[in-house]
Amino acid sequence: MTPEEEHRAIGDVIDRVAGRLPDIPRQMIEATVEQYHHEFDERPIRDYVPLFVERDTIRTLATRTPAVLPSAAVLDLPADPTPATPVDQDNSDAPTLTAAATTTPEPYQPTHAAPPPD
Repeated sequence: MTPEEEHRAIGDVIDRVAGRLPDIPRQMIEATVEQYHHEFDERPIRDYVPLFVERDTIRTLATRTPAVLPSAAVLDLPADPTPATPVDQDNSDAPTLTAAATTTPEPYQPTHAAPPPD
C-alpha cells in the first residue's frame, strides 16, 4: 500500500466510523483514528493498518458512555443551554433556534508525515 493509498483509506475509515457511530462528534473520531494510526508509524507492512485502526477506533468509541465523552467546553458547545420555556409563558425574549448550516466534512489531514516508502 502506497502512502497515498493509506491516506485515502484512513479518510475512508473516518467516514465509516462516523456513519456507524453518528452520536460521536467527528472531531473525536478523527482524533481517535489519528491516535491509533500513529501506533503503526514504524511498522513496515502497511496493508492492514487501516483495518486495524478502524477496528480499534470503533472498539474504543462504541464503549464510551455519555459520562466519558468530552465536556461541552472541549467540544466548543454552550455549557448551560437555555432551558425550554413552557408554551403558556411569554417567551418573546427567548433565543431563537436556527438550523445549523449543512457542511461537507473536510478530508482527513494527518498531522504526521507518512513513513518513507521502502
